[in-house]
Amino acid sequence: MTLTLRLHNNMKIRTACMKCLTPKESSDIQPAIWINLQINDENVYTFTCPNGHKNVLILQEEKFELLFESAVYAISDGYYKEAVSSIASSIERLYEFSINVIAIKNKIETKNLETAWKNVSSLSERQLGAFIFLYLLEFNECPPLPKKTMTEFRNKVIHKGYFPDFPDVLNYGEEILRIMFAILIKLRRNCKDAIQEYTMLKMKLLTEKASQISDTHVGQSSPTMIHMVLGDELFGKDVTLSGYLNKINKK
Repeated sequence: MTLTLRLHNNMKIRTACMKCLTPKESSDIQPAIWINLQINDENVYTFTCPNGHKNVLILQEEKFELLFESAVYAISDGYYKEAVSSIASSIERLYEFSINVIAIKNKIETKNLETAWKNVSSLSERQLGAFIFLYLLEFNECPPLPKKTMTEFRNKVIHKGYFPDFPDVLNYGEEILRIMFAILIKLRRNCKDAIQEYTMLKMKLLTEKASQISDTHVGQSSPTMIHMVLGDELFGKDVTLSGYLNKINKK
């Protein structure tokens, strides 16, 4: 079973106990008791509801989706420096996602890819280089990349302790978002089967991890600004950082 729920303020997943909502007898249905779970790095969550039911939840979103969403809430709360860091991390994780998808499309064995990744996993510049040339080989064109001024701004904030203001962050976020959507739309058009295979492999690993905790677990999709499960006709259409900020600030 898959739930579709929205991330709550402060990057918390708002969920409910599935055992209360789907009891064995219809007469035993309980009102939904909403629980907010803090985002973690594993994408597997364990919680016990007030009625004593143990739940295991698998979050399906990619890390780059969650990182950009985290940046949006940081901007909304006035944490501009932290937002820049999350945005920068988001596009780096998109580079990793792209490398995996292109490798799968080209039938690279998982163990060989994992061995190669170990050599670049702690070096963002090497990851960027790997992404650029895999993208070039796959699409016969260079990928869209942040302008030099955007990279300098990012480094100024992250490495030199600069405190940016709202226009700075908004400009940076819009630029990175535009690039991320351009890359993702290209991948979705040309590597659709590879994306599905990558997602299935990832969910298989998460399901195995969840199964070690409990035989009963549920998958959840939480819509984000970069929402990968959307159909091609809607994905990235008319999405801007400023528009999304206005939307969540009205809630």
